[in-house]
Amino acid sequence: MLLVALTRWSRSPSPELVAAEVQVLAPVLGVGAYELRLALSGQLPVVLLETDDRERATGLLADLRGRGHGAVGCDGASVASSATMYSAKTFGFEPNALVFDCPGQPAHRLAHSEVLALLVATHAREEDSSREVREKKLSLSRAALSGGLVRSKTTTVTQRGSALETERVLYVLSRTGRGHALLRETRLHYTGLGTRMGKSTTVSFNTLTEVLRQLLPSALFDDRLLKQRAASSLQVSRTSSSRTVVTSNESDVDVAVHLLALARLQGQL
Repeated sequence: MLLVALTRWSRSPSPELVAAEVQVLAPVLGVGAYELRLALSGQLPVVLLETDDRERATGLLADLRGRGHGAVGCDGASVASSATMYSAKTFGFEPNALVFDCPGQPAHRLAHSEVLALLVATHAREEDSSREVREKKLSLSRAALSGGLVRSKTTTVTQRGSALETERVLYVLSRTGRGHALLRETRLHYTGLGTRMGKSTTVSFNTLTEVLRQLLPSALFDDRLLKQRAASSLQVSRTSSSRTVVTSNESDVDVAVHLLALARLQGQL
């Protein structure tokens, strides 16, 4: 599947600019004006088109750039997922490289010159569950009708619960397109910071981010993805008496990260 995304406005965005683009793009994309206006009112990058038609994708990309906007296109299969990235538990600093470690895996070394971008984002996972529970309750009416022999009745009650988990992550992207590292705020050990390690994971994560920015001034730094993006990845599990629905925004964030990296490489940010 080919993706075409808007990555930069031709000028400072305004309601008038968005309205003008909606008027032009809605008929081209075959979507409703209201739906498109909502999408374009959010944080860029925004995927405008998903298609197998290469000619259509190329045409839209040229049209967007021709009107002065930043835009990129890619094959969705080329997007690296968080699950395939090196999920570091510890880190260290060499004079010209970053070193990441994870138990059971070889150490991962990334030269400073290879780092393309440092992108901070929020991963969100929401779990909604429902469970049927059979309960016995005292029933005075049934006791009266049965002469006191039956004093309770069994009812089925549905219990519902919901839990939302969010976590900041730092994508350390390689220029080679391989060997990306993913640093998860709550799963990382910060001893590599030495005396700069904070008293909480929040402080330490912030410190690590600043240290990396100072070490890698030529790498793109962007934290726009800290604003939680809507979750679209869906998993449903069932048993005879329960149902759990899990939604995650991780795959959407992965796509946005990939698009920002492409935009950096192609001068479309």
